[in-house]
Amino acid sequence: MVDTPPVFPPAANLPFGVEIADILNRTERRLELFDAVLVLSSGFIFALKTLPDLTVAQDTALRLTEDSIILFFGLEFVARWYAAGLVPKFLTKPINIIRLLSFLPFTVLLYQKYVVGDATVDPFEASIYSTLSLLTVLRLQNFVKDIESFEGFYRTLGIITYAKEWQLDLARVLISVISLVSISAGLFYEVEHKVNPTIPDAFTALYFSIETITTVGFGDVTVVTLPGRLVLCAYLLGGATILPFQLAKLGESLLDDDRRNAPTLQYKSSPSIFRRYDQNADGVLEEFEMAELFKDAKMEDDSKEIYQAMDADGSGAIDIFEFDRNLPMAVRERLESERIDNLPASLSDTVKTLDGAFDDGRKRVATSELARPAIRTGVGGNAVGSSLLKTYACGTCGEELHLTAAKYCCFCGAALE
Repeated sequence: MVDTPPVFPPAANLPFGVEIADILNRTERRLELFDAVLVLSSGFIFALKTLPDLTVAQDTALRLTEDSIILFFGLEFVARWYAAGLVPKFLTKPINIIRLLSFLPFTVLLYQKYVVGDATVDPFEASIYSTLSLLTVLRLQNFVKDIESFEGFYRTLGIITYAKEWQLDLARVLISVISLVSISAGLFYEVEHKVNPTIPDAFTALYFSIETITTVGFGDVTVVTLPGRLVLCAYLLGGATILPFQLAKLGESLLDDDRRNAPTLQYKSSPSIFRRYDQNADGVLEEFEMAELFKDAKMEDDSKEIYQAMDADGSGAIDIFEFDRNLPMAVRERLESERIDNLPASLSDTVKTLDGAFDDGRKRVATSELARPAIRTGVGGNAVGSSLLKTYACGTCGEELHLTAAKYCCFCGAALE
């Protein structure tokens, strides 16, 4: 894997800042996963607290659990800010604003009651801070902001594989649905339950949110207040703009994945690289052969993880299609670069001089010693350079070349017999 920079640069100017930053950097992925569990648990507790038939003991237990979660979020936020050097810029990042909302309303209510002395305020009875804390579900978006973050989530769960684009897009759709439904349900309950008998608890509000986003609309639950209608409008607009875009992206990723999984090769360099390391010519690359490949690509440290990820069928060996589909682009580019570097010295600089792009980005050059790609017919089907239409297939990569006196293939650099 590529080394990632530390999430928290050491706060050397603060006591124990370096130590706290080091702990957070080493536990960042696991801490984010634990936070996600607490976020979902907090939302479920919020819904349970709204049920009308709770006993005093049950209500007390739920409140203590919720307050403990809020306390943990507060301490975590302070630790993160301290590790960042207590710089004000830390408070302007969207993810940190969401983290702040998870405990700030409760903290403000505590301040009003115990510092200001406002006896009318009871932070443990107020529901508004619980509703605002539902915004912490947006923290789940941190797992799907890019493919690297999503693969980090995979590794935290102990899954040794490379995430696919459609898996990331599917996760984005699911997290968006969870975020929209849970936040809207909390807001519907907050603004409606006191005057609307059809929404007596958060579970009914959740049912209404799901009923609305799926466009079922039975009509058994409705909003009656102006704030409720405003929340409904924002909810509908958010769902109508975010979800179709993400679903379309998911569809494109699934189609692309189907094309990649088809029994055809996507990269022209795959056969030549594959044959180069297939030492026993058995049509598959075993672990000792792949070890040589990773050595040439200077990625020995990650070889075992990449090998396991590339072996899609778990057979213990990699066939040409697994090799073509699953070889990381960074490895492929290093091997292709090495192939050009291994050309005779007289051609090395020439090959690295681009003469334009050919097909899917392969490099071609202008040199008398390199065979040119086969010329096709011109406009209207007329032959272009008819005297040069005879072609020759490179024995290494199989590409069609002009049958000339050239010495080397312009695609793979192999010597022509």
